[in-house]
Amino acid sequence: MKKMFSVLFVLLVLFTILVDQPAADIKKGDFAKVPEWTWITIMNPDGIKDGSNSNPASQFFNFGDSAGIESVGFVIVLGFHKDQVLVEYERHGTPSGTQCPHGAIFFLEKKVFAEWKAGKLAKIQNEENALKELVRKILKDK
Repeated sequence: MKKMFSVLFVLLVLFTILVDQPAADIKKGDFAKVPEWTWITIMNPDGIKDGSNSNPASQFFNFGDSAGIESVGFVIVLGFHKDQVLVEYERHGTPSGTQCPHGAIFFLEKKVFAEWKAGKLAKIQNEENALKELVRKILKDK
């Protein structure tokens, strides 16, 4: 019985290490596409304004305010704290709702960032594979 618990413990430790491996590979400068609308908490120490100073409708976000990020944006890793990554949001396209400002910084769990990053890589690989297949088909029909 004791040996069985020891084996289970070792397997649990190995599983935890293997599952968390992608999170361990995260480096400063890594980026990931935001997969869906997500609420975040602004961490810019001095706050951040959405839009230009000439736009009177621009909204100011204080440290600790909530905003939504959309799938039209990307996040870039700035640093780390325990099981979290500090990221900066790059907004692309036309957002809707409570617009998270371009340049907003906030924390994400390492695991979440790793999942977002893996999704980006999987999409690129799928697109590349589809393009390869198209080229093969065209060459075959030649």
